[in-house]
This record gives sequence, structure tokens and C-alpha cells, in this order.
Amino acid sequence: EMAVSGAEAIKKDGHAVVQAGTGTGKSLAYLVPVVAAQRQTIVATATKALQDQLATKDLPFLVEQPDGAVDFAVLKGRSNYLCLQRLDEAEDSSAGTLEINVDDDPLDPITVKRLREFAAASPTGDRAELSDIDDRTWRLVSVGRDECPGASRCPRGDDCLAERARHRAATADILIVNLHLYALDVMNPGILPDHELVIVDEAHQLEDIMADAAGRQLSPARVIPPARSAAAILSEPTFIQAAEDTAVAIHAALESQIGERLLEGPTEEIGRAMDVTRSAAGKILNALRAVPDDAPVDAKAKAVRARQVATGLIDDLDAMRWPIDSEVLWVDGPSSNPTLRSTPIAVDEILYVEKIVMLDL
Repeated sequence: EMAVSGAEAIKKDGHAVVQAGTGTGKSLAYLVPVVAAQRQTIVATATKALQDQLATKDLPFLVEQPDGAVDFAVLKGRSNYLCLQRLDEAEDSSAGTLEINVDDDPLDPITVKRLREFAAASPTGDRAELSDIDDRTWRLVSVGRDECPGASRCPRGDDCLAERARHRAATADILIVNLHLYALDVMNPGILPDHELVIVDEAHQLEDIMADAAGRQLSPARVIPPARSAAAILSEPTFIQAAEDTAVAIHAALESQIGERLLEGPTEEIGRAMDVTRSAAGKILNALRAVPDDAPVDAKAKAVRARQVATGLIDDLDAMRWPIDSEVLWVDGPSSNPTLRSTPIAVDEILYVEKIVMLDL
């Protein structure tokens, strides 16, 4: 019945909403009509684990059936793919340093060698293929979307594993993504390739994930990375001390407001802390823009990434300093790292798109 309902919705360019318990076969129920329809489809799941299940179990099974010849691919956020530029930098911990370097402890040669071999052998560069890589190591050899400068501005852009995954995704009949990546595409069209059909799996999480993707946040922990990134390539160790002082001010301003909704915008104390943070981030950004053209290639690459991080922080500060009526501003999180958050009150208009959507609850 689920499969028939989905097939009818696809045929009529309509919608189907399905609710069923665990283990009843929802995944196969929506995949069967999708495979039969032969239309460009996005399947957005709640977790990366479910992405991997669809790609390694359910879809391979259907592809082997008569009339099941479809091409499918998996696409994840950039931080899930090994960054060859960062691996280059990790291999030579002093590469890209103009005068000082305050990066984390460098990777050991054995780990670097292993990652080199992985990059050469892996068809995707996806972290999921590495069984025992720890978070700290992965942070040193990956980049998030707010940090990546893009292939055209990266020395290893032509070899980028994340870009390779995007090119592969563009040719697939069925593309499996997680809800976070789909939400980012709704906010910034072009992240995902053109498609005719969308399957939303675990749809009860869609509203919260969409609100999170459209929201902004500021916490004490967030103001340190831009300073460290800048200090890693510039002779300005004072950036880190200034950032730490700013983090203390933000912490003090937010801690007493945990659990509170800020109906009138930031309080006077929070506003002052935000203004100080904005000023410090602006100085970092100006210093990074002054990195000379004759700097080492890796130094320029680090500077571009650091500018991305600083610019993202400044954009969020400006947006939350004077919130608009359609957004809600509040403070949450543990007392050790209170967080100022802004999110749209409703996401219905953001989510309204001219596509066929089948919701799997």
C-alpha cells in the first residue's frame, strides 16, 4: 500500500505522506516507485548511517532486479571528505607559515602515510570508509562548508575529493543526501543538482533541521577558531588573547540568560559583547586580507580558509545584533558554553518548493 501510494503521487505530480512503524519496509516502499519512475530524485535521510544503508543494501538490491537499472550516488557535507590541501599541510606542519604557527600538534608520519594511501585508493574519500579515524585527526584533514574556499581558489581544487563526489552526484538518477544537506540546498540553491522528485525520510525531523540550517548561533567557543586560524599564518599572537578575552565577555553576558527568549533583541550586556567581538573579528579579517601575494601557496590557502571563517562569524553577528520580527532569539546550552541562537519562527515559506515530495514519517 505504501509503494502504491508513492507511485500514484509520482504519476500525478502530487504528494504522499506515509507513517509506519520500524521494520515495516518504508525504505523499499518508496524506493520501488522511484526506481520504476526513472526520474531524477533526491532521497533525503535523517542520518548518514541511513544514507549508507540505502547505498549499500536497499538500492543495490533493487538495481539487480528486472527493470531496476538506475544510477545512484551518495553525497554528504564537505567535512565528510578528506581534504587533500589540508593533508598536504599536515604532512609538513610548517608549510604555509609566515612567521609563527600555533596549529594543533602535527599528525604523526604513520597517520599521514595511511591517509595518503586512503586518498589514492578510495573511490570517494568519505570518512565512513575509515574504521578507526579519531575526530581530532579528521578535523586536521577536513574542512567544513564555511571554511572551504571552493575548488577554483584552492591549490588542490582540481583533485578535490568533495568536488569529485559532487560531479558524481550530478549524473546520478537517484542521489542520497542527509536532511541537513538538503536544507542547505533549499537555503542556497545549487548545492544539489537539479531534480524532479524529493523523498524526505524521517520527516518528523525536517522542521527542526530546516530551522537549524536557516538559523545562526554565537557562543564563546565559536570566537576562538578564527583567531587561531589567523595566528597560524600571521605574526599576531595577540589575536588569540583578544579572542579569549572576547569569549569571556560573551560567556558572562549569555550565562545569566540561559533558557530565556530575548523578545527585544540582545540585552545591553550581550550587545556590548557582540560589538567587541565584531570589532575583533574585523581586525582579524583585515589582517588576513593583507597576506602578501608572494606568500607560500599553502599560506595563501590557509588565509582564504581563515577569511571564510571570520566572514561567517561577522555575518552572523550582524544578523543577530538587530534581529527581524520573523526570527526568534534565545539563549540555550550548558553553562560552560552558553549559546545565543536565532532561527525563523516558521519555515513553511522556506520549504515551499515546486517539487514532488513524498514524506516518510
